[in-house]
Amino acid sequence: MAGMRRATQAEGGHTALPGLLLLASVGMLVWLWLDRPPPTPDTTLEVGPAAAPADPEPEDRTARGLPPMPPAPTDRASTPAPPPSDRPVPSALLARCRAEPGRYKALIQSARRYFDLDEEVWRGRKALLGDLTRHHEEGERFLATPDALAWLIGQARSFATSLRERKWQREIEAKEFKADKGVHHLELDGSRLCWSEPPAFFRGRARDWQRPLPRAEPAPLLVALHDGTALDEGPAERMAYFRRHYQTGAARAFASKAYVLMPSAPAGRYLDDKGEPKHAHLQSPLSLLWSQAHVDFDRMVLEGGHQAFAVATSVAVFFAGIVFRGGWSIDERHEAEVRNFASRPVYVIDDEALAKELRDAGHPDVVVGTASERFAWIERRFRQPPKRFHWTAARPSQQLPYWINLSTADWRAEARCLEVEILDTEDAPNTIEVKAQGVDAIDLFLNDALVDLDRPVRLVVNGHVEHDARLPGAPAALAPLDRDLDVLFNRHPLQIRTSRYYGWLFPAHLTGIPVRPGTPLTCGVASPAVASDAEEPAPPVAEFLPTPAAPPAVDPGEPELGAPQESPSPLDWRWVLAGTLAVLALLLWVRRRSAR
Repeated sequence: MAGMRRATQAEGGHTALPGLLLLASVGMLVWLWLDRPPPTPDTTLEVGPAAAPADPEPEDRTARGLPPMPPAPTDRASTPAPPPSDRPVPSALLARCRAEPGRYKALIQSARRYFDLDEEVWRGRKALLGDLTRHHEEGERFLATPDALAWLIGQARSFATSLRERKWQREIEAKEFKADKGVHHLELDGSRLCWSEPPAFFRGRARDWQRPLPRAEPAPLLVALHDGTALDEGPAERMAYFRRHYQTGAARAFASKAYVLMPSAPAGRYLDDKGEPKHAHLQSPLSLLWSQAHVDFDRMVLEGGHQAFAVATSVAVFFAGIVFRGGWSIDERHEAEVRNFASRPVYVIDDEALAKELRDAGHPDVVVGTASERFAWIERRFRQPPKRFHWTAARPSQQLPYWINLSTADWRAEARCLEVEILDTEDAPNTIEVKAQGVDAIDLFLNDALVDLDRPVRLVVNGHVEHDARLPGAPAALAPLDRDLDVLFNRHPLQIRTSRYYGWLFPAHLTGIPVRPGTPLTCGVASPAVASDAEEPAPPVAEFLPTPAAPPAVDPGEPELGAPQESPSPLDWRWVLAGTLAVLALLLWVRRRSAR
């Protein structure tokens, strides 16, 4: 009798087990379905602004003695906003790329594989060269058309491995990564940053960090340097500060279509005692974000107080405009440095005295307005390389005057400055004129937005012709400049492909150009001599953008192995578990049927 009871219980348990396993697998599949991430489109998205509450700030500019500002753009879903006022007219090739994206599918695929750094072996160079050559033969020269090249990179660019993908980082991320209501906070390798993403690129939930970003138009980026108010207590306080200043009022509508980054520095100190930008508090968070996010490198704007002034005088090349919060004044020792960012428009928040100081120091484009109006101003900014500028190098961090690098400077000299102008006249055809003082050698980075690389480029430094391919018997170093894919993306030490700073698009370089004595320049207020340990500063961009180690390269002549393919998305563990439970339930049911 006892044996019969045991057999009956065993049969009942055996009968119930397949049903339980099947029920568990169905529950797991339902969980997956309800918890699925939103679809990722492959086409260009147009992001409309979120509804913004009424702006509490006063708008009566006439009563406050301020000049009128243009009206803010209306809802893009109903009335298309005008393009940024600084944006140049698109080239014919860019217009064709936007109108016929399918025509460039193969080129995008090969470029996507070229930029993919997650492969153990890089094999995309030859395919990309072949496709670029084919389009070049058809009259579509991407390396000679900077805006079309930027479009191609936007369609094919690689993003850094997601913060949520690496298994060995999970424990670190659990303590250092936080996301709440569209605002994220990260502490990694000594860097602390808060940022928000536009809805088209939102990946705030942990499960979404494994999906690729949509191939939408890249979004602008506002880099905001805080003033140190109540930001040292913890991530919650920093996120509350960020949300209060960049997620309410007019800022909310702006954040619906742009990235906003706030690197966190203790007590708001982004500079060291020598006035140099701190790597851990500024450069590292900035490069971390743009390697992860679909940033428009030509629409990055810097905002802050007196510390933003020091950053703008050092690396104005990265930004399309500067926003200064008022309440401070320019030290007379740094007045000469204002012209370092004179090619970048400036917006001053409610401080006419500071705006006057900037104008008196030589800045030609300064606007004063309210805090809420600055977002409409930011949306109209677009970076262009200047063809004429003055530069004063008072500190080693100021060695990158836009597209020129001070490769060897006399940091013990009384002053160091440059005056640069690009001419194209009968007497000076396709000519770059450089006047320099306190500099021994320079490097030039060129593209077709600056000079016509199809024609001989003439370089005159302090009245001496240093490069002119038209000269008879010119040595090989003075041959006509060629646009080179490897110079553009992989030349040491810049290696733009591995740093993922795709805003540095210069396919032709002139390096090691000597600076012979010439007519002395007026550098403004004399900059103090720097200690001897600064005689050999780091290379351009590489100091501001630390580049990771590149994956093993292959011989450029090695044949390609198969066509470029998209990287498969990772398989969720719940699908695997649900499938395993379903298979076990099926096997137990079959066994039960066979036993009968």
